[in-house]
Amino acid sequence: MSWPIALAGAVVLATPAAAQEEDAFRRAARETRLSSNDPVAVLFVSGAFGRPADSYSVYSFWDKPHGVAGRRRGYAIRKASRTVDGAQWATSSTCEALEPALLRMEAVPPPRIDLWGVGEDGGLNMVLDGVNYELWTRWPAWRGATGYSLSFSGNVNTPLAAWADSLQVDLEPCWREAPPIVG
Repeated sequence: MSWPIALAGAVVLATPAAAQEEDAFRRAARETRLSSNDPVAVLFVSGAFGRPADSYSVYSFWDKPHGVAGRRRGYAIRKASRTVDGAQWATSSTCEALEPALLRMEAVPPPRIDLWGVGEDGGLNMVLDGVNYELWTRWPAWRGATGYSLSFSGNVNTPLAAWADSLQVDLEPCWREAPPIVG
């Protein structure tokens, strides 16, 4: 049996209840609003072949209402977990590490598309265990154009894993229970 067929068979074994629960967790990460602001990006972190265990929803907002002098852009991340009730928040106004972490997120290169047998083959270098990282963004951009959404994932030893691991360490002292107040 070839690898793609074996992996497809593993996916079919998922239970409908687990799929519904995963959808609810993912939906909450993508749709939980901060005032009137939707998340602009979400990082999901999960074990091998597991449902996402943690999510990090990224928000961009104005700190004051339109027309108020001194208005500045603010950022927040909402951290949610399947194993801990409630969410935690980190904001750019109280966490110096947040904005540099978001700049590093923008610099994470997506994987290149590799179709087996077409063009340059990257080879089959599959990691079937470990932590899975998935990054989704609502408004990706090409030079001079905007896409609708983008999602890519990676396991250990990828640029996405390196960024996600640094995000978790850098924001550790920043988490608070109360969401930020948005203008």
